[in-house]
Amino acid sequence: MEKDNLKIEFRAVPYAHEERVLEYRISPEQDLTYYVEVSYLWGLIKFKRKKKYNTEWKQIQEFRCGLTSHYYDVDEWLNYMPIWCNNQETLNWYKRTFETFGDFEKYITDREKGEYEKYWNRRTKYLKDRKEILY
Repeated sequence: MEKDNLKIEFRAVPYAHEERVLEYRISPEQDLTYYVEVSYLWGLIKFKRKKKYNTEWKQIQEFRCGLTSHYYDVDEWLNYMPIWCNNQETLNWYKRTFETFGDFEKYITDREKGEYEKYWNRRTKYLKDRKEILY
């Protein structure tokens, strides 16, 4: 089965103080097998290996453009935040809205797109305004 069509489950777990964050996993109650083609000796030996998708709970770290994000590189850990999920209503919205992994992945990608645009605009301006250090 393709990863985009796999069913997904959500939960909210304690994070800090009274905050909770969203976690997801691929539902283990479905066919999780997929095949990967393996080749050795420059393609002379080829075969398919059977694998299973991981069903462990994962926390989402999405890109967020904060007040000081433009000071840091795009890959800096300070630019990534979990998705807050502090009440049952929010958790139920995720459960109702996203039935498959592909739907949820598309949602996160679209949500981050605007944040990346803000970041690159601010980052470009910051780097342009910075003066070079002369030796």
